[in-house]
Amino acid sequence: MSRTDVLQERRMAKFLDLPDRGTRRRLSIAEAGEVLGISGRQFRRFRDHLEEEGLEDLAVPPFSWAVWAHIAGGIAILALALWRVALRRSRGAPPPPEGEHSLTGRIATLSHWALYALILLLPVGGLVAWFGGVELAGEGHEVMSNLLLFVVAVHVAAALWHQFWLKDHLLRRMMRAER
Repeated sequence: MSRTDVLQERRMAKFLDLPDRGTRRRLSIAEAGEVLGISGRQFRRFRDHLEEEGLEDLAVPPFSWAVWAHIAGGIAILALALWRVALRRSRGAPPPPEGEHSLTGRIATLSHWALYALILLLPVGGLVAWFGGVELAGEGHEVMSNLLLFVVAVHVAAALWHQFWLKDHLLRRMMRAER
């Protein structure tokens, strides 16, 4: 028996004992993952797969059409983001609204850089996590997705504030490129 088989058997024995220990609150999910040498997130995937499918194909993470759609969507977003960055570099940024305060201009610039960085890094992190098996990239992917949702919400709120409170027609500037 190879070393890999021995380690896999040892992990499987530990794994089969963990769901029961976790439900009796003897271990948290993160602790159970640590025992197995995997993240808590990966442990939850294995636990859910065990409950739904049993032991069959447990060594391989569950892979479904939803996972394929998530990966394809991430790749499409990455391609569109790269195209958008190329357009921004070639055409430049539109001028700020007339009379904009310097502080709000700096905040807008910072939020745009944050949006571009997150939209580019999020799919890269997901691809590295899934295909490279890098757990830290998976954790980063999860954190960045929540951060992106927050930055987008603030961005939308700021755009609506410009449009309806300041009445500087910012949304029109976004929708139609000036030539």
